[in-house]
Amino acid sequence: MSDLHLGRYGRRLLQTALTDKFSRTFYVGLEDYLERELRADKVTIERRTHGSHWISVPLKVNVCTRNEYRSLFAKVITEKGLRNFNYAVESRNLRVRILADLCGLRYKKALSRHDILSYEAAILLRFRAARICAPEPLKLFEIGVYSLLMLEYIEGIPLGEGILRQEDAVRVLQIVRQLRDNKLVHGDIKLDNFVRVNDGSIYLIDCLNWTGSLQAATHYDLANALYSLSRKLEPSAVLKVARQFFTALEIREALEFIDLAGVQVDALTDGDKARQIKAAMQSF
Repeated sequence: MSDLHLGRYGRRLLQTALTDKFSRTFYVGLEDYLERELRADKVTIERRTHGSHWISVPLKVNVCTRNEYRSLFAKVITEKGLRNFNYAVESRNLRVRILADLCGLRYKKALSRHDILSYEAAILLRFRAARICAPEPLKLFEIGVYSLLMLEYIEGIPLGEGILRQEDAVRVLQIVRQLRDNKLVHGDIKLDNFVRVNDGSIYLIDCLNWTGSLQAATHYDLANALYSLSRKLEPSAVLKVARQFFTALEIREALEFIDLAGVQVDALTDGDKARQIKAAMQSF
């Protein structure tokens, strides 16, 4: 794609995508590009502050046309983001290697930026088809040496921030049940990937591509949900909610994964918390 096609800020925009240094000039260049692609009178971009942003850069895109004003959400991935993503996948697979060897579960590396975003768009559509609240993917742009996924804009707060309510735990575990019933796997269940919006609904965002045993992957999703919720609520209370949606056997099978639950590149699983969850299960 030529600099001319990207607009008068195209060369600077491409340089930004290679270095990951998002200057005001980058935003102006992207606004210029999106105004033409979306046929808008005016586009303004705001960088969002939730999350670590070390793989993708989240943006709020305000689109103004003659007839309407609307906000969209965009995720931008650069070459650096692609490298970080594959590092994260390799690290996670390394740390779950013993269990993965037993159950055949693996997380997939991405061959390109497009792979990451196209998978996310496809799985979000499957979530929505299963009546799980998830943002609607709208369009995937390939702009020079970076990729951008445009999504429905969701205004809300991740459950990892602030106080977690009992009804939040109910909804999280209900969503995990819906995933299992529809043979769907999220792959990266944690509170930051559940967003409570203004009307009280909880949206499921992000995901990781995986391969291997569906049964193992669904157990791992539930284990991560139990572990994440138990970091903010008493494990016994979390398990009591879980019994509304899962059998005792399903929970015990998930607990076989609890020592690996919550595994992230930048955080170790809390072994004490895992033991507390196992101990609480003894009373059920």
